[in-house]
Amino acid sequence: MRPVDIYAEKKSVRTIILIILPVLLFILSFFLKEAGGPYYLNYYDPGYVYLVNSLNLMQMEDIGHTDHPGTSLQIFGAVILKIIFWGRNDVQILDTVFSNPELYLNILNKCLVTLNCIALFCLGIFVYSKTSNIFFSLLIQLSPFISFEIFYGLVIVSPENFLILSVLSLSAVLVYYVYDKNSDKHMFALSMIFAVICGFGSVSKLNFIPICLLPLFILKGLKYKLIFTGGTVLVFIILFSPALAKLSGFSVWAGNLILNSGIHGKTNLAMFDLSLYFKNIILIFSKDIFFAVIYLLIFAVLILSLIVNPQKKSGQKEITCGKERKVLFAILIAITFQILVVAKNYLPYAQYYIIPSLMFSIPGLAFLISYSLKSFKTYFSFRPSVIFIAAIIIVSVFSAYEISNSINESLQFRNESYKINNLIKEYSKSELVIPSVGTANEDCALALCTMYGYSGKRISVYRPVFSKKSSSDIFHNFWENKLFSLSDRIDIQKEISSKKKIIVQLMQVTTIEMIVKMLKEDYNINVKDWKQILKNSNGESIYEIYTE
Repeated sequence: MRPVDIYAEKKSVRTIILIILPVLLFILSFFLKEAGGPYYLNYYDPGYVYLVNSLNLMQMEDIGHTDHPGTSLQIFGAVILKIIFWGRNDVQILDTVFSNPELYLNILNKCLVTLNCIALFCLGIFVYSKTSNIFFSLLIQLSPFISFEIFYGLVIVSPENFLILSVLSLSAVLVYYVYDKNSDKHMFALSMIFAVICGFGSVSKLNFIPICLLPLFILKGLKYKLIFTGGTVLVFIILFSPALAKLSGFSVWAGNLILNSGIHGKTNLAMFDLSLYFKNIILIFSKDIFFAVIYLLIFAVLILSLIVNPQKKSGQKEITCGKERKVLFAILIAITFQILVVAKNYLPYAQYYIIPSLMFSIPGLAFLISYSLKSFKTYFSFRPSVIFIAAIIIVSVFSAYEISNSINESLQFRNESYKINNLIKEYSKSELVIPSVGTANEDCALALCTMYGYSGKRISVYRPVFSKKSSSDIFHNFWENKLFSLSDRIDIQKEISSKKKIIVQLMQVTTIEMIVKMLKEDYNINVKDWKQILKNSNGESIYEIYTE
C-alpha cells in the first residue's frame, strides 16, 4: 500500500472516531427532549418568548425580551424562521406558527443542537491536528456530556445553547495557544478571536462574562489585553443592536442583577445573607460532584507545582508545559469567578447558570493530565495513552449514569405534568380555570409572552392570536400574585364574581392562601372554602375554590 493510501486510510479512521461523540450528542439530546415532552409541560420559559421575539426581529420589529440579553439567539431564530417562511406575509406566518408553536420550537432547537454537534466534531478534528493525540481529542469532546445541566441547555430554546458553542470554541483556541509552536507570534489574531467568542457568549447570556477573565491570563502584554477587551465590547454592542431601543430597561435589569442578590436581583443587597452565600457555593459544587472533583484536582496540582519542583524540560516541551500550566490557572480563575458571581443570585434549580464552568471542567482535565505527565514524570511512570483512556472511561461511565438518570427524571416529570395538564383540560370545558404562569399548561406558555412587555410593541398583534388559541381567559402571575387576561375585553372581577366555583392550577411556590388573599384584596371576592383536587410529585396542584 502506498504511503498516500495509508495516510488517507488513517485520516478516514480518525474522522470516523471523532464523529462518534457528536452524533451521540445529537441522538441523546433528541431522546432527552422526547422524554421531557412538549415545551409547554416544563420548560417553555424562555423558549416561547424567544420564538415570539425571533418573529418580531424577522419582521424587523421591536424586541420585547432583553433580560439575558439573548439577542444572538433572537437573530439566529429570525434567520431560521425567515428561511422557513420566505415569501409569506405576517398574517400567514402568525397563523402557521401559533397553530403549532411546538413544531417551530423543535425546529429551532434541532438547528441549535446541530450547530453544537458540528462544532464538537470540528473541535475534535482541530485538537487532533494540533496534538496528534486521539485520546486527548476524545476526552475534550466529552465536554458536553459531563452534566445533566448541559443537556438541559441543549434541549431548550435558550441562550445556553450558545454558551455551549462558545466554550467549545474557546477550548479550540486554548488548544491552539498551547500546542501550536507559533501561537505566541499571533497574539493579535488570538486577541481578536477571543474577543469575538467572548462578545458572542456574553451577549447570549450575562453569566458568561466571568469566563472572559480567561483570555486576560493568556494574552501577553497590556496592548493585546486592551485589544481583546475593546473587541469584546464592540462585538457585544453589534450583536445587542437589535435591542438598543430597550437599553434603559436592560440596564435596570442588569444593574439589579449586579447590585442586588437573590434570583434576578430581586433582593436588596442590604439583606445579603453571607452564610447563605457560602451555602450556595457548597451547593453548587455538591450538585455536580464530578465537576467538584476536577476543580479540586486542578487546584491541588497547581499548588503542588509551587511546592514540588517539576521535572525540567528543554526547548519546546518546556514552553508547552508552561502554557499548559497557564491555561490551567486561567480556567481555575474563570470557573472560580463565575461560581462566586452566580452564588449571589443562586437558587437550587438554577444550576444551569454555571454551564460554562461545567463545560470547562473537561478541557481542564485534559490539560491537567497532559501537564502532570510532563511535569511529574519522576514521581510516577504511566503511559500517557493509559491515563487518557482511563479518564475517558471514567468520564463516560459517569456521563452514562447522569444521562440515564436525566432521562428517567424527565420521563417522570413529563408523566406527572400530563397528569395535571389533562385534568385541567377537562375542567376547562365547563369551569373557569385560572392557571398560574409557570405551571405545565400550553395556555400559560402563550400567556408568558404577554407579560412584562416580552412581546414588544407587537403585543396587540399577538394577544388576539393567543386568546383565540387559549382555553383560559384569566391567568395568575405568581411573581407578583396578580391576575391578568389575554383579552382587554375580559373584566376579571366580573368574570370571577359570576362564578360560585373556580379552578386554580398552582406552582409549588404558590400557596392557596396567597390566591385567597389576592381575591379578597384585589377583587373583593370572599372565599368560603377550597379543596385540593390533585398534587403531583412536581409540586403542582389543582384547587377548587368556592366563593360566596
